[in-house]
Amino acid sequence: MSTTVDLLRREHANHRKLLGILEHQLFELPNARGETDYDIVKATVDYFLTFPSRHHHPKEDVVFNHLKKRAPNEAKKIGDLLREHEELDVYVRAFAGALENVLISGVFPREVMLQGGRAFIDAMRKHVTEEERLFFDKAEEILGEEDWAAIAVETAEFDEHTAVEGAAGDLSALRSTILNWDAESRQPTSGPA
Repeated sequence: MSTTVDLLRREHANHRKLLGILEHQLFELPNARGETDYDIVKATVDYFLTFPSRHHHPKEDVVFNHLKKRAPNEAKKIGDLLREHEELDVYVRAFAGALENVLISGVFPREVMLQGGRAFIDAMRKHVTEEERLFFDKAEEILGEEDWAAIAVETAEFDEHTAVEGAAGDLSALRSTILNWDAESRQPTSGPA
């Protein structure tokens, strides 16, 4: 199994956790008579505005390009990942814009922001599931050691642990912060004794 695909799967697992947190904050918590923690929502959106486009999708694009060279017909069956990545960026940016309008002006309808959040969450989940089902398994099946060695070199600049300027480390810290905030927000509060 490729370490690159292992890393991509771990990143997908992180995406799923953060999408679950976002969904909880936007849809489950308010329905349970709780209040949305917009700090958690904003931080999660900030993460999705940055990490996938700078670190995750570029790695997938490199793997996909190798797959297209090695097995163009199989790659064609997977679809156009580059276009899908661009579409996900549009979804998250639209949601981020609607969120900002709600937070700054307070006039923008919360319902419109929630629709944007639902559209982003659903699109991202579908994308992650499809990639794992169609793309990752096919890449592992078709690509050889020589391909994976080249991919490792080509994707090194996008690895969050080796990226320059500390931005990726900041994103890793942001992800940890979001997970901690979410865990704290789910703790039962003790009432008066």
